[in-house]
Amino acid sequence: MGNSIYSRAVRDEPSVGICDGKRPTPTLEEARLELSQATGRILRIFLSNRYGPFIGDISEVAIEKSLLSLELKLERYRGDFTLLMQELFDRVMQSDSKRII
Repeated sequence: MGNSIYSRAVRDEPSVGICDGKRPTPTLEEARLELSQATGRILRIFLSNRYGPFIGDISEVAIEKSLLSLELKLERYRGDFTLLMQELFDRVMQSDSKRII
């Protein structure tokens, strides 16, 4: 009976990460939240005696906002870099075609 329940659960809700021993890939939001929580715990352990017990909670929010800001900046820079490389490539290809003619 236990095996049939397990088989049905696998069939109805295939949890690939659990059955195969692989952890599902987290989303960017989950990774950001997990990193900020871990950093907040570390800060709470090392700095709570000096700055008070809420240093970890305050820093979690600040770290999460900083990571989100960094993501947005990197996304914009990636777009700018792509445009810059395309422009340089176009200029190089254009100058090569002028030399041939």
